[in-house]
Amino acid sequence: MDQLLDQFLHYLVVEKGLSQNTIEAYSHGLVRFVDHLKRKKIQDIRDVGKFDVQGFLLSLRKKNLNTKSVVRDLSAIRSFFRFLIQEGILETNPVEDLESPKVAKTLPEILSLKEIEQILEQPNLQTPLGMRDRAMLEMLYATGMRVSELTHLPTHQVNLEGGYVLLYGKGSKERIVPLGSEAMKWVALYLKGARGALAKGKESAFLFINRSGKEMSRQRFWKNL
Repeated sequence: MDQLLDQFLHYLVVEKGLSQNTIEAYSHGLVRFVDHLKRKKIQDIRDVGKFDVQGFLLSLRKKNLNTKSVVRDLSAIRSFFRFLIQEGILETNPVEDLESPKVAKTLPEILSLKEIEQILEQPNLQTPLGMRDRAMLEMLYATGMRVSELTHLPTHQVNLEGGYVLLYGKGSKERIVPLGSEAMKWVALYLKGARGALAKGKESAFLFINRSGKEMSRQRFWKNL
């Protein structure tokens, strides 16, 4: 992989004529990526899949790299794979449908910390519905996802062990969003007991369900606040 990386960087200089700063930024990002693959025992670039790239991006977020740096590294990886396809080394691009990470949104700035805490502490934690609402609020606050994404979120897209949630944007492009420790804690507590109490034996693909065990609506979420 190191030889392919050298070929790509040479291509950027000779064929693309990119600035030295851009080439250095791409080089640093790709070296990080290749080192990550080696730690995962991946020696052949043809064995790299989409989830390997997602794992790399998540590792950057866990190291507290800012979003701009993460997006720049992903841009370098995209260009690298396009080069490999152009050279006939790869047939498909594993990051073709991977959406760039987005900065997690926060609650509106007009809310004070005390007001945010009051909202988070509003649900009655003695009831399954209250446990569900607390988990939903914590996840919404931690990820900045839209309410419609939250109420339609399939359970399998939440990875508590990995500490992230997969969300799909336009064109079915994926983005990986880290979960905070509080959100992970409350979702785990909800799954441990409250969700089963609401489901009453019914099957549902969605993480958050109503008292009938069915998918929640966006309108119902807002009414609960």
